[in-house]
Amino acid sequence: MEQTAKQIGSLHKVLGAAFSIAVTVGGTVGPGVLRSPGLVAGFVSSPALIVGLWVIGGIYALLGTMMMAELAAALPEAGGLYIYAREAFGQAAGVTIGWSDLTATCAAAAAVAVTGSDFAAALYPQLAGKESLFAVLVILLFAFIQWQGVRISGAAQEWAGFLQAAILIGLLVCCFALGGGNQTASAVSLPPASPWAMISGSFLAMRFIIMDYDGWYSAIYFSEENENPGGNMPRSMILGVVVILITYVLLNAGFLYVMPAGQLAGSKLAAADVAQLLFGPWVARLATFISLLLATSVIYPMILMNSRLVYSLARAGLFWSQATAVNSRGTPTIGLITTTGLIVLFTATGTFERLSAIGSFMFVVNYASCFIAVIALRRRGIHKPPWSAWGYPWSPVAVILASAAYLIGVAVNDLLNSAIALAFLLGTYPLYLLLKKEPSK
Repeated sequence: MEQTAKQIGSLHKVLGAAFSIAVTVGGTVGPGVLRSPGLVAGFVSSPALIVGLWVIGGIYALLGTMMMAELAAALPEAGGLYIYAREAFGQAAGVTIGWSDLTATCAAAAAVAVTGSDFAAALYPQLAGKESLFAVLVILLFAFIQWQGVRISGAAQEWAGFLQAAILIGLLVCCFALGGGNQTASAVSLPPASPWAMISGSFLAMRFIIMDYDGWYSAIYFSEENENPGGNMPRSMILGVVVILITYVLLNAGFLYVMPAGQLAGSKLAAADVAQLLFGPWVARLATFISLLLATSVIYPMILMNSRLVYSLARAGLFWSQATAVNSRGTPTIGLITTTGLIVLFTATGTFERLSAIGSFMFVVNYASCFIAVIALRRRGIHKPPWSAWGYPWSPVAVILASAAYLIGVAVNDLLNSAIALAFLLGTYPLYLLLKKEPSK
């Protein structure tokens, strides 16, 4: 802990392609994909539509990744979405997106922490009533590891990302190798739904799918610390998202291969219920433990990237100036403390369902702003990316329209949580006026 801090500290260029892939996978794949299949099935009765929605979510993430990769290669600065919105639309819009991004990602991390604490209590009943304390301790442990420096943080994230992939691949193999004989005639069946109910249910289900795919752009927050952002970022981000898309779709297909949609719809932890059908009750505890590992591991990159966002806002004069401090090992210290504090606050005050609903709405607003930024920067002629998104201009137009359709659909079907998310977004402008000052020199 004997570390000195310097003002307007410089981040260290020590990260490579392996880290970008690992943080993409590690920042995306979490316990939600082991819990959300039951929630999605509760809104949508058709197995084909359930799998189709996961495909749609993955295609959206893949197209979005191409937009983000272009921006990250052209503008390799810490801060991610804030940087792109600022360059395209000005400082006020940048701050709105930056603070919205910070809030949404901290809410997502809190949702994961809440889920992880539920898993821990299921494994160890003596933790019942102490779930929040467990979640906070995990958050503080990861913050302490990151305090030790960017090299240690990067190595830890690479190992965590590969561990997550190995766990899910193992679960996939078990589903398809051993499933298929567990769907009995007595299994729960869902009644046929009307076309409107299917449409409405699809929008509500997509809230959880969007939340589970969120993190596909995690690598952009570290472009300033990447040794070769123009070369490493696009290929590693796209490869990471392709792996996630295939894994998510196959995992949900595997769950449906083991149990019918009606039974899946009643599952609070699909992975554990699938494991119990395949192997018996004792393996359900193992699946719960695996879910706990995934829950805790995905919190790590969320803390890591948000500390860079706070650093970037402070460097632009839009946060406490001391937040530009970087310790001798490359960690933005005040950014780390601020991020950790926000996640702890959300963890103590929210439920998984509410945090997911609010976070997913804000995430899509943030995504759309950056998709529009790609078009705006190209039209102004000042955007010379070393790597260009495929299919321009149709690819950004497609994801912009998809984002608008999602936001309208969710607002119609979940007015309360959409209004809360919108209030967070609108609240960023007075915050901008309060914090606005000259950038630090």
